[in-house]
Amino acid sequence: MEKKVIKEEENNNLYTKIETTETKPEDGFINKADINKVDINNYREYQKGYSKSFSFETNDPRITRPFAYGISGLFLVIGIIVLLLNLISINFIMIFIGVCFVFVGISGFIKSKKDIDKIEQELKKAGNYHEKLSKEEKEEYKKIITDGISDVRKSTFTKDHFNWFLKVSLPIYCVISIIVFLLITFFVNVFLGIFILIILILCGLFYYWLIAKICKWR
Repeated sequence: MEKKVIKEEENNNLYTKIETTETKPEDGFINKADINKVDINNYREYQKGYSKSFSFETNDPRITRPFAYGISGLFLVIGIIVLLLNLISINFIMIFIGVCFVFVGISGFIKSKKDIDKIEQELKKAGNYHEKLSKEEKEEYKKIITDGISDVRKSTFTKDHFNWFLKVSLPIYCVISIIVFLLITFFVNVFLGIFILIILILCGLFYYWLIAKICKWR
């Protein structure tokens, strides 16, 4: 597994951190938590093969404030909707869930505002900080994100990687299809087994054709 970190720090204490993580089959099985720390559903999950992830981090309040307020507002709105829908029917479990969402939304807003305001004051003291993003700054942030996503897509979905995936997964798919065919033929009847086998073959062909279309870069 290869990690590359690019951290650019400006004179007024603003910084951007760009990190890419790339894996290959020869790395063996890797804990997904080491690849994507943001995904909370990857605990104790492992993967093997080609992958590349991209992450972007900044302390710029002009970026973090809308994002943090948006997330907090989403929790607050969901909580209010859940409360309004369940106050009439008096569903205590759903009311409790709604209260939790409202609490998380409000506390998240207060905490994020406090932290972001503190960082903003420090940046203002350092100088050269403007409260609104200029057109050039917006284009720069946009370019960082789009270039990062484009690099991940073009580095991951290549024809060589598809050939490796086909070589590894096709035999497994064929064995599973044959086992399903034999089980249905033995326990039900041969005609249903043949029908299911044809369906599996057509689904497999469509699936690999779709993956081949996605993996179009060299």
